[in-house]
Amino acid sequence: RPMITAHLLPLVLLLTAALRVAVAQQLPDCMKVDLEFIPSEEEMQEVVIPSHCVNLDFFNAGWGDKEVAVLAKALPNSPQVAYVALVRNSIKDAGAVALSATLKDRPDLALSRITLDFNAVADRGAKALAAALETTQLSHVSLNYNYVSEYGGRVLARAATKAGKSVEAKHNEGMVVAWSKLVQEAKDSAAAESRRRHGHANEL
Repeated sequence: RPMITAHLLPLVLLLTAALRVAVAQQLPDCMKVDLEFIPSEEEMQEVVIPSHCVNLDFFNAGWGDKEVAVLAKALPNSPQVAYVALVRNSIKDAGAVALSATLKDRPDLALSRITLDFNAVADRGAKALAAALETTQLSHVSLNYNYVSEYGGRVLARAATKAGKSVEAKHNEGMVVAWSKLVQEAKDSAAAESRRRHGHANEL
């Protein structure tokens, strides 16, 4: 196993301290784990999320796609993590794609909820998350205040509807339009089916 390098040591110490505090206070959540550095592929093996961490909260951490990529690489070693909150950061499509790719590679992970409110995720990220909704244990995605267009909104809406999952995406104009069109399509389909059955009954 690779040795812990000097610049990685502060993270290890921080995680150890966080573990002690959380255990002492019997807290199920882990907040503000510092992953500001970008480790190499070899050092990535040393990034460990403590086993008691079920919910991770990185609110306003100043994170971008690179930090989220580090987190995504660490998640396969932490199958107990069920919720990741990344509110008010600078995460774009690449970050959302990295999380989705990890889930698709490891569908056995318990991660079921991702909150990406107040970021900069657009259609590519939305499409990746939609695929994860359909094929993994991910059951809820929150993308309030991002940059999802009507196209990305339709992909998300259809995936959530098909898989029986949920998506929250307020203040994404495209998402509002997409949901409205999806609802109208469902109504039109139901009306057409009703007319078909009524016509068939009349023929009898």
